[in-house]
Amino acid sequence: MSNNAIEKIRDAEWSAKKLLEKAQEEVIFLRNESRKKCTETCEEIIQNALQNAEKIKCKYQEEGEKIAKPIFEEAEENISKIRNIEEGVLNSVVDSIVERIVSSNGDS
Repeated sequence: MSNNAIEKIRDAEWSAKKLLEKAQEEVIFLRNESRKKCTETCEEIIQNALQNAEKIKCKYQEEGEKIAKPIFEEAEENISKIRNIEEGVLNSVVDSIVERIVSSNGDS
């Protein structure tokens, strides 16, 4: 074989080696980029899910407060009515209840 053919073979081998090295570098780069994009996408999905969860939580909290508001208002009115009962009326009712309890126990 001539020196020229040997040189061409060496050049071809060197070119092939360089192509393989470049391909391996590109594989590493692409793998890293894929991991990075995957991580970013996962973080974005998680953030969106958290935002949606917060919106849903607020929505149902508002609905619960709308349902509870009239109940609390009615309870406050009842408490206010009880607090505003005159002491004499309250004592009269208490005496009446005590009398019924005592008389029913006395009959047995």
